[in-house]
Amino acid sequence: MSCKEYIWGKNVPYNNKNNKISKMKIDFECDYEKAGSIFMEKIASPIEEDSKKAIDTFTFLREIKRGYSYNTFCDKPYIVPFLSNETKKAVIVVSGGAYAYKTMDGEVGEGEKIAKILNDNGYSAFLLWYRSNPYRYPVPVLDLQRAIRYIKYKSKEFRIDPDDINIIGFSAGGNLCASFINIHRGKAFFPQKYEPDEIDKQSDSVATCALIYPAVTYEFNPAMLYASFDKKEVDNLKKREELIKELNLTNHYSSSDIPQFVSYGDKDNLVNNEETKKYIKKALDCGTKITVKEAKNQQHGFDCKYFIDDYLQFLKNN
Repeated sequence: MSCKEYIWGKNVPYNNKNNKISKMKIDFECDYEKAGSIFMEKIASPIEEDSKKAIDTFTFLREIKRGYSYNTFCDKPYIVPFLSNETKKAVIVVSGGAYAYKTMDGEVGEGEKIAKILNDNGYSAFLLWYRSNPYRYPVPVLDLQRAIRYIKYKSKEFRIDPDDINIIGFSAGGNLCASFINIHRGKAFFPQKYEPDEIDKQSDSVATCALIYPAVTYEFNPAMLYASFDKKEVDNLKKREELIKELNLTNHYSSSDIPQFVSYGDKDNLVNNEETKKYIKKALDCGTKITVKEAKNQQHGFDCKYFIDDYLQFLKNN
């Protein structure tokens, strides 16, 4: 993988020296493969007593123990640039992982593989590593917003058009991108003691947004909330229902000004593709310029061959 560029300065908002493990419920006896299987089962099921433990255990084994993130809340979000001289269009690639980890390094082809394909086709791509569990909302949103601003700030160095920055997100990364354009763009999420810098003064606008097998609601995957919100909030039925309502992207659609590309598998057994179809219908009803690619007989995490040609054409047209 290419060199990392850290997107924040010395003061990274919401970071501190506290130990993450003290905030998590971890089964230290569980091995990686078993933890992964349990994690996937819990993400696709209604909330159960051990849902949070399943998520925290996999975060620990995949993110912390493997060295992708620290034991403390001192992580430094970064981008990995794949630069091109052929066009000035840029794409930020946002991997999935249910906000418990990031599928960046080729495990299912959501991260580095996509960045390289985009780069091979003449686009500058930026693979984003954002903070996730046990960091809490709105930290992932803030990291995506900062990445957009950072790339705009350094647009001359990267040889890109600051007004032609595009985002593509997969699964939870699709949720992050869709949440950003519909609920969060243009808003401030800094903690009180944070002092904005010159990068923070950049616009957080994007040219287009692509959502690949996105989670557009938590209604059918409520356990995912444990990766972004405190256990007490998620355990409380009333508060949980409020969070699901507040984060439902179809009900809070406000991105008709942004051309969008959506691809989903018609056999997806992890996220509810009927909700994705509702999002698409809402976008169309609002006059959004949207391109849809259904992947026939495909489940969650399908190969990029089912959409990449259509997405490249979408980028060319927009």
